[in-house]
Amino acid sequence: MSQEELMEIYQENGLYGLKNDCGEVIISPQYREFYPFSCGLACVQNIQYQYSYIDINNVAVIPFDRYIWIDHRFTCGYARVIQYNVIEDKQYWGIINTMGFIVVPCEYDNIWSLNEKYLDNLKAIKNSKECRINLRNADKKIVLDGLKYIRTYTIDEFKAEFNVSRIFVRVNPNNVILFYFGTNIGVVSNDNYLLNPVISIVCNSAGKIFCLLHNRDNMGKMRVKQLIKTSNKTTPVYSRDYDSYDDYNKYVEESRLDAFEGDESNYWNID
Repeated sequence: MSQEELMEIYQENGLYGLKNDCGEVIISPQYREFYPFSCGLACVQNIQYQYSYIDINNVAVIPFDRYIWIDHRFTCGYARVIQYNVIEDKQYWGIINTMGFIVVPCEYDNIWSLNEKYLDNLKAIKNSKECRINLRNADKKIVLDGLKYIRTYTIDEFKAEFNVSRIFVRVNPNNVILFYFGTNIGVVSNDNYLLNPVISIVCNSAGKIFCLLHNRDNMGKMRVKQLIKTSNKTTPVYSRDYDSYDDYNKYVEESRLDAFEGDESNYWNID
C-alpha cells in the first residue's frame, strides 16, 4: 500500500485537509474540495474555486489559475484539463501528465473520459468534428515521475543480465542524453555526477517500464530529472528547473563515462 493510500481526507469548518494513519495533520484544512490521490497527486479546489493537483507535501504541480477544470483523478498518468479563452469566450480541452506538462494541446471542443482500454483511440471533438486521439503517439516524452523501482543492477551485473558487453551514452538530435545497450534505449538521470552509477528497471506514473541510469545514492526517488545538453560548449541542463553543472566536459570525466569513440561530443562508452 502506497503512502498516499494510508492518508485520510478529513473535513473541518467546511474545508478539507489530510491526516496520516496516526491521525497527525499533514495538510491543514484549506480546500473546498479534496479528491483521493491518484498517480501520487490529488485534485483540489481552493477557496477561490480554482483547481490544481498537489502532492503529499501540498506542493501544486500546476498553478491554481491555469485551468478552469481538471479531471478529479489521473488515468495511467494522464488527466484532461479545460482552459478558458477570454478573447473567444470559449473553453478548450487538453490532456496533461503528472508533471503538469501538456501532452495534448488545449484546442479541442471536448475530450471524452479517459479510459485505460482506449488510450490509443480517445474520442474527441475539434472544430465541431469528431476525431480520435492516440496518447501512445502524442506523448513522446518519458515522464520521470511516480517512479517505482523493480530491480537495480551494478553496471557489470546489468551487462551480464542483458547479454551486452558495452553500454554507450549518446546525445540524440533533441540534445537529450540517453544510454544504449544492444538494440535498447534507456534514460540518464541528472541527479549529480555519476560517481556510483547503477541501472534500475523502473515503472513511471503512466505505467511505462524502462531502464534508468542513475546514482546508487538516489535509488528510490519518485521524481528525477532527465539529463539534456544545451550546446556543444555549455553544460547539460535539467529539463524542468534549469539548474546546470559548471562544465560539461568535467561532468563527462567525473561520471566515469570514458573510452570515447567517434564524435566525442555525442558518443561514449561506460566501462
